[in-house]
Amino acid sequence: MHVAAEAEAAGDDVVLARRPSRGSRSRNGGRAMAKQIPTHFGDVLILQTTQSYAVHAVGRVSRDGQQDFSSETNVKYQIDYVTAVAQARALVSPGGRIFLRNIDTGDWNEISR
Repeated sequence: MHVAAEAEAAGDDVVLARRPSRGSRSRNGGRAMAKQIPTHFGDVLILQTTQSYAVHAVGRVSRDGQQDFSSETNVKYQIDYVTAVAQARALVSPGGRIFLRNIDTGDWNEISR
C-alpha cells in the first residue's frame, strides 16, 4: 500500500512530500531520487518495506539529515503499521516530527503527532 494511503487508513494526517518528475534522472541508474527527508535530532523515522511482508523499522533520529538506520543499534521492528506509529509517537521528542519512508519507492510523508 502507498505510504500516504496507509497513514490515512489508520486515521493519521499526512503531509505529502514532493516527488521528482518521471523525467528526472540521477546518478542511481536513471531512477529518480526522492527528495531527502528534512530530519533533525529528536525526530523519529519509520522505514517501511513490503518486499516480502510489511516491516516497519522505528527509531529516533540521532543526527540532522539522517535518512536511514545504517549505524544505529536502537531500532525496533514492527509488522503492524499502527503499532509502529504508536511506538514512534512514544519516542519523538517534544517539538519533534515523525517521518514515514517507504524504502521500496523512496516516497515519504510526515505523520502528525
